[in-house]
Amino acid sequence: DEEDVEPESEAEDAEDGSSDRFPDGEDSDASSLEMYDLEDDREDIDCKHRKYLRDALDVLVAGKEDVDELEGTLQSLEALIAARPDDLESTSTTLTQVLLQLNDAYCIDGFNDMKMASMVALAVQATQLVVPYLVSQFYTQNLSLTQRSEVLQVLISAAQQLANMKDELSGSAKPAVTLYRQSYPPLEQLLVNPEELEVQKKKLEAKTRRWGQRRQATPRAVHNQFVPHAPLFIFNLLKNYDQEHFKVADDEDSFVLGKLVYALGAFAECCVFSTHMLRKILPVILEFVGVLRGHRQKYVQAQVIGTAMKCWGCCTKEMFADVDLLSSEWSAWLLNVTNNSEEPDLRILAGAALGALFDVSQQASPPLIIPL
Repeated sequence: DEEDVEPESEAEDAEDGSSDRFPDGEDSDASSLEMYDLEDDREDIDCKHRKYLRDALDVLVAGKEDVDELEGTLQSLEALIAARPDDLESTSTTLTQVLLQLNDAYCIDGFNDMKMASMVALAVQATQLVVPYLVSQFYTQNLSLTQRSEVLQVLISAAQQLANMKDELSGSAKPAVTLYRQSYPPLEQLLVNPEELEVQKKKLEAKTRRWGQRRQATPRAVHNQFVPHAPLFIFNLLKNYDQEHFKVADDEDSFVLGKLVYALGAFAECCVFSTHMLRKILPVILEFVGVLRGHRQKYVQAQVIGTAMKCWGCCTKEMFADVDLLSSEWSAWLLNVTNNSEEPDLRILAGAALGALFDVSQQASPPLIIPL
């Protein structure tokens, strides 16, 4: 009888929620736990779709309070700017300032890409307001070297988008007629004898029939929106340049200076096919980079050579009569770098630039003599 009673007492203890795991008679709290909702409707992480930049600006300013809302705002900010909301002009400068000072304190995936894309979108959609602000901030003392580099990258990307340099082919780039092909192992894997391989290739070519023609998509003419804004990018950067600000012996400042020289070359490329604008900006750019030919850092010298080559590549035959772009000082300096530089890469680059300078000089009428 005792054996029959003992299991019943154990069952009663199990029903009451007590077990051997609670020797002191403490009850389990399992009955007080709430069940989780396993259906993921993403209501807890999806941010509200914003229609105005003012709302996004408030989230970025108070980003430390809600990380999920901050991430969602950054993800949708570029598209919101591209839609040109009504408050774009009133908030563009302030939003650019906030984005420039915004740091990735929570290791958000793709933070830098979303931040840079939003700043580029602001520079494209509100060029007259954002670009002067970025240029003025580039020379301020309260920006780090990373932020200065970001400013230059934003200006370069915005100039390229305004010039439509990244979308030269519009529409589908696929061929008009698709040729049917079957995937077979290459003949080199099936045949070892070279003579037999050549015979088989000729047989296959003789028996192959093709229909249709491969046609390349015709490039669509697009308007270069950067040309009217080119002085805003170039002349403002050079007007505020202070040679004492960039120390010659400082490697980090030299990196920013080299990127500034690179940016000037990118701006010149964005003005290609605009002769009247090139006549204004090319002499200024070449004069500026010509002063930096004696810089100690090899990185700056390489950017000087690259920017000079870009400027010469933008020249047209009609420009040689009005613009003195080819100087004997350039050829003498490039020849000296080619023969005496300790950096092999710099010697190769200088030699290529010297050849490009000679080729461009032959387009002048009469051809200019470049001492080599």
